[in-house]
Amino acid sequence: MAATLYGSAPACGSLQVPTWHSASEWESNAPVCYGDWREFTAPANLNPALKRRSESKYSPDMTEASARVSVGQTTGFTGWVLPKLGAAGTEVRNWHCVAQLIGPNYDGNFEGGAPVSLVVRDGRWRLEQGLLQWWHDLGPYVDGKSVYVDLNVVASEVEGQGRITGSVGGVAIDVNHKTFWHQYLVWSHGLYRGSGNVASADGGLQPKYAQTVFWKLLSMTRSWPLPA
Repeated sequence: MAATLYGSAPACGSLQVPTWHSASEWESNAPVCYGDWREFTAPANLNPALKRRSESKYSPDMTEASARVSVGQTTGFTGWVLPKLGAAGTEVRNWHCVAQLIGPNYDGNFEGGAPVSLVVRDGRWRLEQGLLQWWHDLGPYVDGKSVYVDLNVVASEVEGQGRITGSVGGVAIDVNHKTFWHQYLVWSHGLYRGSGNVASADGGLQPKYAQTVFWKLLSMTRSWPLPA
């Protein structure tokens, strides 16, 4: 591979300004730095919204353009994640996305879901497509336990030629799925939570307590295959 290296993640304060939402539908806090860890929090609320999001995107020069992944490229993502989700982490019909490779479709919309996302769903770690076109079980979720993540994704528009390899919490991954139908893709990491079977569906009890995900991002890579 001829790699364009994002490199080892720099100090937390020099990461790209986080993307986060403060409107009532997405009520969450901006990420907070603790050394080389970032804390992403959905605060306590007596009337919690259906979905909440607190995410960050990393790029070498603080712009999204430099982080974009194109069709035909391979992108790598490594780091430690430590979710503290409380009872909702093991309740059926609750989901918590901690990392996703996502971007706009060719029409500019984000419908169709992320081609690759790492989630805690129904009390299980899962690797899945955002609208559940496919998913892979990675074992039970244990609240407050740190998990090492190593994901590599080949961005392909052809079903069966896209490839996702690596491991999550010691569970090996090597699967083939279509992984690109977009203008471009970008990694997001943090906390995006909700309930129901898909991101737009109701269902499941909404937690009224704070939920937190800690991320220690180690490195990200992006590469083109060498010509034969």
